[in-house]
Amino acid sequence: MARLTNEDKIIMKTLRIDKGWSTLRTIHEFPARNWKKRNLCNLIKHIDDNGEIDRKNGSGGPRSARTAENIGTVGDLICSQEDHPNTSKSSRETFLCHWV
Repeated sequence: MARLTNEDKIIMKTLRIDKGWSTLRTIHEFPARNWKKRNLCNLIKHIDDNGEIDRKNGSGGPRSARTAENIGTVGDLICSQEDHPNTSKSSRETFLCHWV
């Protein structure tokens, strides 16, 4: 499914706020764009609720699993297995075993 580009979102915001166009009207006026109805419905709802096309600040949250500290810890644990043949684990298993 094609994502809406920033240009598409700006067009949709302008048409929605200035002219009050609905999802279906927009799809019929721009058939070459191949917009999906669900994508436009979600965008219109977002425009109606917030008046903006951007995501809310802070949405998505920070990713904390691949911190430098965690990467170093897993590397150290993997290296500590070198003296024990046939006991190797994946980096994920090693990391989970270390914290349990």
